[in-house]
Amino acid sequence: MSSDAVVAATTPGGEPGTPPRNKRQEETFRKVLAAGMEMLRESSYADLTVRAVAARAKVAPATAYTYFSSKNHLIAEVYLDLVRQVPYFTDVNDSRLTRVEKTLRALALTVADEPEVAAACTTALLSGNDDAVRGVRDRIGAEIHRRIRSALGPDADPRTLSALEMTFFGAMVHAGTGAFTYFRNRRVQPPGANRSVASVVEPCAVQVNDTVMHVGNWYAALSRDQGETWTSIFPQSFFPPLDAGFCCDQRIDYVESHDLTCWVMQYGYSATTRKGSHQIAIANGRNELRSANASSVSAAIVVCRCCSVPSIASLKLESSPSAQPPSVRATTRCE
Repeated sequence: MSSDAVVAATTPGGEPGTPPRNKRQEETFRKVLAAGMEMLRESSYADLTVRAVAARAKVAPATAYTYFSSKNHLIAEVYLDLVRQVPYFTDVNDSRLTRVEKTLRALALTVADEPEVAAACTTALLSGNDDAVRGVRDRIGAEIHRRIRSALGPDADPRTLSALEMTFFGAMVHAGTGAFTYFRNRRVQPPGANRSVASVVEPCAVQVNDTVMHVGNWYAALSRDQGETWTSIFPQSFFPPLDAGFCCDQRIDYVESHDLTCWVMQYGYSATTRKGSHQIAIANGRNELRSANASSVSAAIVVCRCCSVPSIASLKLESSPSAQPPSVRATTRCE
């Protein structure tokens, strides 16, 4: 048996529905795939063509079309290759919950740090009229299935596995429709600060045009360029002192009907003031949100002797005939 024949029996091209590839063919396939990934990082989905990728890979266009029937097929194969690089989380010293969380996080963040690639992969994978793309989608699904199943362990309930897969795929499709936005990972730690790690994150974010605000359990950050760069915000000192000081929980919401960004912060109970308050800061429109200083937002104090942060849905925004932002009246219940 020749060495080419041995490679043909072991390369990914031998999967069901795909023709086997010998060693030389596999090298060409990988070369075109790598060129496609490079071009996706440098340009947009609209600018990429199979011919351009072939030129980058230094192969004839006809050769590239031998392996990739269309641009969408090529991009789908790029995503499949990225998914295959996601490790299996099977450490028995970790709990099942931890293994599943690591798996889903790794799968979801496959292209989250590369928005150009993410957008192109989303467009390609959601195209429904390409048989080759449908075949790659099935193989992507199989790769994801294997990783989630391995994380759950050998005694996993099939219903749990199915629910996790449906949740993951549903979330990814939801993101692909534009309901969520991909952002590059960027440090928000200010220069000179000591490294600090939170085990309780509880992230929440809003986007108003090109301005994004992200808050967590005890931190916050603002981006004025769609998530490319971030500025740290310290909730502990952003507003004047209140009760026992900023505690921890926060949430932020954008009320589209009023063009308002509402930021709710929880303050500790003080034996002196005999209160533990929630402060609601409101930024009217994009410009106020971008300025991100305490004097640019109006704040309402809500006295509440409980530990949960009220959701924006539980706050009534009362419209006024004037041009001023609506007033805020808390109707949340503290239990």
